[in-house]
Amino acid sequence: MLAQPRKRRWLMVRKRRWLMAIVAIVSFVTHNLLQLHISSTTATLTTNININITFLAPGDTPKLEQKTLNLYRCPKPLNSPLWNHFDALVDENAEMAKKVGHIILASRTDSNTDNETKGEKVGVGDGVNNNQIPHRLIFTHKDNLFNCSISASNLTMSPNVHTLAENAKATVRAYHQIWPDLQYVFLTDDDCIDALHLTEPELIPFFNDPELEGMYKADLCRAAYLVLYGGYYFDVDILVVHPYVAPANATLVTVISYGGGDFGFFQAFVAASKGDAILLRSLRIMLEILRKERESRGYLGPISLIDAMVEVLNVTDVENVINGDKGVYLLHECYLLRGMHPSLKCDNLLSAVVPKEKGSEFIQRQPDGQGLHCRDRPWNVCNYVVVDDSSIGGHQLYFYSRVVGTSFCGKNCVLS
Repeated sequence: MLAQPRKRRWLMVRKRRWLMAIVAIVSFVTHNLLQLHISSTTATLTTNININITFLAPGDTPKLEQKTLNLYRCPKPLNSPLWNHFDALVDENAEMAKKVGHIILASRTDSNTDNETKGEKVGVGDGVNNNQIPHRLIFTHKDNLFNCSISASNLTMSPNVHTLAENAKATVRAYHQIWPDLQYVFLTDDDCIDALHLTEPELIPFFNDPELEGMYKADLCRAAYLVLYGGYYFDVDILVVHPYVAPANATLVTVISYGGGDFGFFQAFVAASKGDAILLRSLRIMLEILRKERESRGYLGPISLIDAMVEVLNVTDVENVINGDKGVYLLHECYLLRGMHPSLKCDNLLSAVVPKEKGSEFIQRQPDGQGLHCRDRPWNVCNYVVVDDSSIGGHQLYFYSRVVGTSFCGKNCVLS
């Protein structure tokens, strides 16, 4: 009579122990999966218009998650003259890019048109990129400007940020037309710190220094992220006319600033393969400059990249770099108007893409919104463009260096 209750108690104890063991196993697995997920979110990549958010860890391939984010146009928070002005600039900039692109296409009479078309399709067939530089667009700002609650907030942002955010979205759409496998990432300050932690962690205290200018933080972030993952970096204020696609053998592409090597590189556009040696070296050089262990001769990022390129390629001057040598290609920034630094090189490049009889239609103009008076600072950076030459695959105008509505090109609008 006593054996049966004792047996039941034994079975209950055994069952309880099994349940405890199962709970422990489930907790362990859940914890580790969570840690794996956290460690793999160093970068948040998204794919084209109906966005699939992708998480990457160094060396990983993209893993898609079923989350979506549409790149729709953010509504204005206020119906005011100032917000109306900067919202109108979104359309005017887009029309400018479209008009210039059509003029260039209509004027093409040489074989370069075919070369450019073929070049854009290299590595794209069947959605597979065979180039060394991945089909990934990279943007950065202290906040994610693709979030409408940030870029179109009357409380936290200047109205011109709305113009820049919508311009960056236009860049994504332009590249989506030629890359079905397009990805993009918008890096915030937190993402930048993660990238620095994995590349040059000693730069993090300088990045967190409130006195370090935003453009210098972008220099650090851009180089670190490109070293980790590769892709095409764009400043949010570049106006894309014709999407540039790097040659199949390219490992680093950037732009020589107007005025030549003395002014460094125009790093508003940089394309690079993962682990690029020049960008990796530039990170260490920036650290040396910030530590005051190395002389600073100008802007942090451009000068560091020049020094890194000279050291890695073993050349005396970046002007001596031959396009395609060791995978490096250099585009040129030129001024559409006669500037302080006349350049025969730019004259030749521009004459190949800007029809003489249509030249005035390439000039960026700064419209006055109703109830506003818009005036520039004593100098501005409107009407600078990025072009290439036949050594890369065909004369072409790819970008305006600054969209109308940025700090030195049409931002200074006040109520009249």
